[in-house]
Amino acid sequence: VTEKFLADPNPNKINLGVGAYRDDDGSPVVLDCVREAEKRIMGSKFMEYLPMGGFKEFCDHSLKLAYGETNPLVTGNKIAAVQSLS
Repeated sequence: VTEKFLADPNPNKINLGVGAYRDDDGSPVVLDCVREAEKRIMGSKFMEYLPMGGFKEFCDHSLKLAYGETNPLVTGNKIAAVQSLS
């Protein structure tokens, strides 16, 4: 979806990809209420979205937890995982 959006020359196009607010330069815009919540909860960490598959280390550890660290599917990289929200 993002590739199609970037390739479309229409000045009235709408990005239907990741649901992030962006300014005219393409940089992420974080709402003031989100910044306030960020300060209260976790400080000022990076606010960009994760890649489409999620946080790789989280996925890797999830597979080890679910199937066991010594499982041949895990050790042989024969099984995959993605992180998502419901």
